[in-house]
Amino acid sequence: MRKDSELLLRKALQYKDRTGENSFELDLSYFSEIPNVEVEIEDIFEELKSEQCISKKSTIFKNTIKIYLTLNGITYFDNKDKEKKQDGIIYNFNGEQINIVTDNGKITAKQFYSKMDAPKRKALKTDMPKTIIVEENKHQATTKSSKSGDEILWIGIGIAVLVITFYYTKYRHQVQCGLIAASIVTEIVTCLVYYYSKKVKVFYGKNIKGILYFNIISILGVPLLIWFINSSWYTSKIKFDLFMQMADNNGILSAFSHSEYGYYALFQMAGMFFIAMFLVHIISSDIYIIAVTNITAGSSGMWIWNGLFRLTYKRGKSWKQHFKVGILFLIFSILFAAGIFPCVIIKLSNGNFGV
Repeated sequence: MRKDSELLLRKALQYKDRTGENSFELDLSYFSEIPNVEVEIEDIFEELKSEQCISKKSTIFKNTIKIYLTLNGITYFDNKDKEKKQDGIIYNFNGEQINIVTDNGKITAKQFYSKMDAPKRKALKTDMPKTIIVEENKHQATTKSSKSGDEILWIGIGIAVLVITFYYTKYRHQVQCGLIAASIVTEIVTCLVYYYSKKVKVFYGKNIKGILYFNIISILGVPLLIWFINSSWYTSKIKFDLFMQMADNNGILSAFSHSEYGYYALFQMAGMFFIAMFLVHIISSDIYIIAVTNITAGSSGMWIWNGLFRLTYKRGKSWKQHFKVGILFLIFSILFAAGIFPCVIIKLSNGNFGV
């Protein structure tokens, strides 16, 4: 059952414990901990009824709800807590003990009577209980094999990063054009959402307004950053063409070890990754605002908007949190893509702190 349905049921049970009543009316403000409870209350009631936690006679008014608790609802969390407390599941059969390890489907069997002589084993085999125990898997690999496996893994990751960096440098203009196109489309969609809200007379609260305004303004940073790393001032200092030429002639490893431009290419690729993550952050919040707007406006296809809202409602909890995450992505994008981090690293490694 979804978390907001469980939260509503839990608060209803708390009210029952205080009053001793199994049926009561409550104002929706009582459930203020549930995000957008006014929008989600119908779906929550449908789920609680389908789980038989409340009676089908339970109804929703404008700002109040009438709840008739059932036995399933009253004991719902009791059963759930019992399931959480069980560390294993035990089944009794006749015979031997079998330990079932849940990870990787590994099964080991231990016979209680394996060391008995044949006559006693034959006599006790039908009387001795068999216990199946589901237990946590214990790490049995040796430290030596684990270390060697980790070394191989890190070597593989290092080689993969170098190869990806090489191909990013080769096709960097295509990647950057794609990110610019995505940022422009996102900006247009964000502005259209704001325009549509005005058209259907949906007025946003402080939270959604903060998210929307941040999206509109911050997206402009993406094309500006990409313009900067392609400006003549930047390209005159960071010469990726020389790095590519060295990689073609001497190989990728040699190019990275003998050219500082390889570090700039690596960090610029990481900067593009942070830009992509920033755009995902913005787009997901836009989807949340689109869903809320259409639900409030009563648009057709309500099942689509409700589905999108369930997927993205966490994005609208706090505009301050949204702002912090977005700014963090932008800062890392600038520090990596603009060459600030690699410049500091190179100067520190060379002991040269001059400009």
